[in-house]
Amino acid sequence: IIVSPTKTITNGYLLVEKGKIKEVGSVLLKSSNAIEIDCKGKTIIPAFIDLNSDLGMPKSTAVDRRRMSPDSRKENFFSWNEAIKPEFQSAENYTNNATANENLLKAGFGFVLTHAQDGIVRGTGSVISLGAHPVYTPLVAANVTTHFSLEKGNSQQNYPSSQMGSIALLRQTLYDAKWYHKNKATAGINLSMDALEKELENPIFFSTSEAVEILRGEKIAQEFELKFNYVGTGNEYQFIKQLKDLKATVIVPAYFPEAYNVNDPYINMEIPLKELKHWELAPSNPYLLASNNIPICFTFGKNKTEKDFWSHIRKAIER
Repeated sequence: IIVSPTKTITNGYLLVEKGKIKEVGSVLLKSSNAIEIDCKGKTIIPAFIDLNSDLGMPKSTAVDRRRMSPDSRKENFFSWNEAIKPEFQSAENYTNNATANENLLKAGFGFVLTHAQDGIVRGTGSVISLGAHPVYTPLVAANVTTHFSLEKGNSQQNYPSSQMGSIALLRQTLYDAKWYHKNKATAGINLSMDALEKELENPIFFSTSEAVEILRGEKIAQEFELKFNYVGTGNEYQFIKQLKDLKATVIVPAYFPEAYNVNDPYINMEIPLKELKHWELAPSNPYLLASNNIPICFTFGKNKTEKDFWSHIRKAIER
């Protein structure tokens, strides 16, 4: 029984009562009406937690037309930009889907941190239990994290139209939140700023689309005296020297590109060297981060089945 990263019991007992683990140890006293399940030869580990998921979140791309303003289709008591939506609360918008849960359960995941993966300021994330239980609801912890990115998402506005604009918009939003905190008594109600003010006290997750965005995100974190955790893309090895002093956790995908079919020499010439190098180095990415004392977590990511997930995990361990 693996109790924690530092504690393993080789011949132990685990007592479950009313759906919860009550006790674990080498010797346990059990009641006379307990049912004993022999797990000899097996290993019991805690369920994994996927920290980057949009499980159960609404997939609609439609803009809420009740929130209209001259520029952004939003009413003026929200942020003026559609990519800024800290008022989105994941717990209130979660829909349980047992079918969608199944792949993660088979791979060993018991919980996910789910949020709407759309926009630059994305609102909150909530911890959801994947397993069905007759008494307990799937919601474990509601609206406990905050999520940023540099992706505009489904916003219908022209701005931002570049990553430089996304960085400027995120920084301006954080400055607006600081100003609003000092002046909200006279500034009037802004529901986006009200929400963001509270959410900045949560653990913050910054999603990236390429490794260099971690460096850009870290500059923003330092500017506003915040601590970010980063959702990586698997090519962080490209900036390992710059990331060596990163004091943050990086969530990396347990997913690596498949080998190219190189039977046709004419097609081979069209495969970019950059993609070939990524195929070669991607499975080493977790090791390179961990060996440079950068804490990592795995996410199920683009894997379609539990078999895919475990084959990639084993490949990372081999590297």
